[in-house]
Amino acid sequence: MKFLIITLLVAGCTGETGGERIAFDASVHAAAPTLAYDDPTTGWHVELTTARVVVGPIYLWSQRPIDQEDRGFLRGEIVEQAAIDLVASAGATVPLASGDGLAGEALSGELWLAPPKTGYSFDLAGTATKGATTVAFHGGLTIDDTVIDESRGATAFEKRRVRAIPIDAQITDGGTLTIHCDARRWLTGAVFEDLAPDGAIAPHDPIWNQWFYQVRQSTIGPWSLSWSTP
Repeated sequence: MKFLIITLLVAGCTGETGGERIAFDASVHAAAPTLAYDDPTTGWHVELTTARVVVGPIYLWSQRPIDQEDRGFLRGEIVEQAAIDLVASAGATVPLASGDGLAGEALSGELWLAPPKTGYSFDLAGTATKGATTVAFHGGLTIDDTVIDESRGATAFEKRRVRAIPIDAQITDGGTLTIHCDARRWLTGAVFEDLAPDGAIAPHDPIWNQWFYQVRQSTIGPWSLSWSTP
């Protein structure tokens, strides 16, 4: 239902903004050419063997948010989800469904980490090494009401919206929006001394909490946006 509401807002903006209706392509760039890295904040060397993510929908807004909701008007949208294997496509770009909207300037993006029909939004496995210690880890993360206590404040829907991702672009017909995702930032700051003996990253344990924090960050997290013209 929420997808439909935003689509209707786009349809109603043409007269107010003067932008012509346009269509554009979209893709996800698996930003890391290799998924092995050193985390300088913890001293762990991490190698990811599995890094899958389901992205979408995504929305482009006419201004940078002044507060949580003041984003101007909706400039463009891609309402379909796509599952991306960031290991298999490391360093490469994967096409997404096309988007549509109104021509003009976009100054921020909003990515929804909506739960997929099956599986997790994020699926992760790998090893972490510090000195003579190597541990294997694995886990999944989906932001829904099974892990968010909505009686204590924000809903799962609010928690899975990554707002104010920077972009500064003129949205034009036939252009391409690229969502860059760097899986090396999913576990930045994770302390693997806290890992459970079986290697599972379970909801609300310290590593899961760090993962949950990182993927929701618009500037220091794994996401960035770019626009290219034909």
